[in-house]
Amino acid sequence: SKWQEWYKENNILPGKSQEEVEEDEKQLFAQISEDRAGLAFDLYDKVTCDISGPKSENIPELTTFEALYKEFEDFLPDTLVENLRRCGFKRPTPVQKFSLPAALTGRDIMCCAQTGTGKTAAFLVPILSSMIQHKKATGALTQPYEGACKPDTVVISPTRELCLQIYDEARKMCHKTPHRCVRIYGQEPVKVQIQELAKGGDLCIATPGRLWDFVDSGVVD
Repeated sequence: SKWQEWYKENNILPGKSQEEVEEDEKQLFAQISEDRAGLAFDLYDKVTCDISGPKSENIPELTTFEALYKEFEDFLPDTLVENLRRCGFKRPTPVQKFSLPAALTGRDIMCCAQTGTGKTAAFLVPILSSMIQHKKATGALTQPYEGACKPDTVVISPTRELCLQIYDEARKMCHKTPHRCVRIYGQEPVKVQIQELAKGGDLCIATPGRLWDFVDSGVVD
């Protein structure tokens, strides 16, 4: 693409500079309060959680995020743990209590819970844990990215609003890692998104329509 040609001519790499990382930290975590105070954890504790599946009775119940970090220290990269602490995660919601331990040990899971009950972190934490430990990061390249954007993981969102919400959370968890998070959705100029996708991406948050357009045109593979 013309953007990749320009990046190559100017030796612009996919990764962020130290100044950009520092600016990100100010913006991403500026509005986060202690213990994610807006969540009614005492009410959450009264919510029942039904679990089914082979050997589901062996899935441990998560009590605190600090307990998670200790129990799964071999699965959770230090950078991800620090980002979760920056986000103020301390007490898990009902859906997180069981889904995080199950997913971090490699089990396939399907969760159903109301809006605002912590599902985004429930799937992003295991995804990024695996990516950071095992996948080559686009942001670590020492030369400009070439070719179609080939994300390791794609999260499909039914709406633009949810896409942006997930993207914002993903950016926080990807902070100070070389993994690039990109977003694809309608109602934003195509050229703006192509400019970002030309640098590659590891985690893609997308709505179906615009994503299909980019796949069909070869922008995303």
